[in-house]
Amino acid sequence: MISNFDSLINPKRHFGAFLLHNFYAGYNPAFVESVLDLFDLSPKSVVFDPWNGSGTTTRVASQRGFEAIGFDINPTMIVVARATCADKSTFNSSISTLVETILHSKPHETGISQHAFKFSPKAKSHSKSSIREPFELWFCGSTAKSLRILEKRIFSCLGGTSRDLHDLSPLAAFFYLAFFNTVRTFVNPFCGSNPTWIKMAKEDEQKLSLSRKDIADAFRRSVIELCICFDEAFLNNPCGNDDYPSKSVELQIADASSLPLGNSSVDAIVSSPPYCTRIDYGVATRPELAALGYDDLAMDSLRRTMLGANTVPRELPPRSEEWGTEGLKLFDAVQSHTSRASRGYYDKWIAQYLQGLSVSLGEISRVMRPGARCALVVQDSFYKDVLIDLATITSEMAQIQGLLPIGQVPHKVAVSLASINSRSKPYRSNSPATESVLLFSKSS
Repeated sequence: MISNFDSLINPKRHFGAFLLHNFYAGYNPAFVESVLDLFDLSPKSVVFDPWNGSGTTTRVASQRGFEAIGFDINPTMIVVARATCADKSTFNSSISTLVETILHSKPHETGISQHAFKFSPKAKSHSKSSIREPFELWFCGSTAKSLRILEKRIFSCLGGTSRDLHDLSPLAAFFYLAFFNTVRTFVNPFCGSNPTWIKMAKEDEQKLSLSRKDIADAFRRSVIELCICFDEAFLNNPCGNDDYPSKSVELQIADASSLPLGNSSVDAIVSSPPYCTRIDYGVATRPELAALGYDDLAMDSLRRTMLGANTVPRELPPRSEEWGTEGLKLFDAVQSHTSRASRGYYDKWIAQYLQGLSVSLGEISRVMRPGARCALVVQDSFYKDVLIDLATITSEMAQIQGLLPIGQVPHKVAVSLASINSRSKPYRSNSPATESVLLFSKSS
């Protein structure tokens, strides 16, 4: 039994973070280090993250010599996590030469219908003949075409023959990440006060027009910035390995509610489910998804599969005892709230979240070996004036699914994106948040 939690590092990203991509839902690599130390795993242990995001868990676990598995439903994050799998030998004097080769190569493919990466299992797309260039949401036709040509050049030089992200090499992922950051720089004018919500051009006059030189120069800068980031990561590698990471990493597009893993197959889980805050991570990564070829229909389909999505089902999901006492209490409080759309929209949203989290925790329990341990980072929030105590909800659900709580470590959060909504002020003047590390074990 674990009894001393003082060694656990605060999960928030404020020191030693490996910031390849500005993805909000992240935690400190030092936190993962401290969890793995606390769990005291055997060298042959398998470490898993069902919401892998930018790959912090898999990167640190691999660096520590463990077999690492990371799944995420968002293809963007598979690319980011794959880029972190690059070892030191990737970054040599040939990088600058490779950049120029990419910029001046002739792409092997033509037409939007032939470039798109394979979508996640549940995502749908228009027929190939009707796909619209996703970049045209923000860019004029000629600029969108230039950006797509650059994407195809990266794939032609580094992507091989498969359009499956599972087959993307770390080097190719590195250059795709540089391309993501290039696009992100250009679409910044479409970001409002909420950095996770990317607007689209309403009129053609609002669309951006860029020269090929502008795009090429920005891409070069992005590559240089990423190289610096990697250099710092290698320099600050606490394990002192020349090769980084040092163990195999398996990354897949997968839904946490339906994990493609066998029963009792992992020894430790370090993860953070999407918080119940209505932050739309599909929209937050829309520019990157556009780079991967996600059209409107595929984008909508992806958003509907993500835990915590703003999109809701037509029918209200039925109440379930597997939501736990606190989850059912929250659902009733939301449905009976006097504010507009509490019944008809927000009750569907909260029910969808509770059901998705419950099923995902059941899957987590299923894949954990007897004696395996799990650390989940969760954060509370509010619906109007109703507290969403996600720590208690998650703990109750996990116990229903067969996990044993062995510890809880709270941390106060000074600022969270969930608190920037000015429309919440009539309901409460202060919105403090608590982020909690929940620790569980699977009974032997």
